[in-house]
Amino acid sequence: MFVFRHNGICCPGKEAPLASPNPKLVDRRVQRTRRALRDAFHTLMAERGWDDVSIQSICERANIGRSTFYLHYDSKEQLLEGGLDDLRQALRCRPAWTSEGAPMCCRSCAD
Repeated sequence: MFVFRHNGICCPGKEAPLASPNPKLVDRRVQRTRRALRDAFHTLMAERGWDDVSIQSICERANIGRSTFYLHYDSKEQLLEGGLDDLRQALRCRPAWTSEGAPMCCRSCAD
């Protein structure tokens, strides 16, 4: 289940934009690139561990050039932090449930 924030309210059914150091960069191309980098990073971390993952290996796995990586992130540490920001945002926006068990728009509606 994906959520989307609008006017400070989370609504289920739409995908939330990925966390971005620059809020203007949330178009689909940026989302697709960041998702590819994040997925490649997670896969390589599981296979090799932190110390053996390089930016070059992330770029090769994601099929993205190094210059593109540096347009989005300064380091693999920042890539990791961006993934954690995405997780934090998703957890904040998870749908709430009424006492009858019906889904609400979001946790904000429960308050």
